[in-house]
Amino acid sequence: MSNTFSIECSSCLRPLVKIKKKEDDTSLNWKAKANCPYCGDSSFLFDFSGKFEYSGIEDDGIPKTMVVDIDTDEEKIIFKVVKV
Repeated sequence: MSNTFSIECSSCLRPLVKIKKKEDDTSLNWKAKANCPYCGDSSFLFDFSGKFEYSGIEDDGIPKTMVVDIDTDEEKIIFKVVKV
């Protein structure tokens, strides 16, 4: 797996959140999803492990999405995303 990847909407397939793995650590397992500000749906549940940082999506240096909040429960991280 690449060290940088994006979480995409399950319906319109737009990239919503960029995840950059900072350190591999198989003891840190994550499940994440993000809401889609474009079509109102959300991403599929995405599994990865390790220490990470996140950001919105940029296209040629122009911000397209921004993560404004994170909600967690015992099972997953939910990124709250808005259009810029």
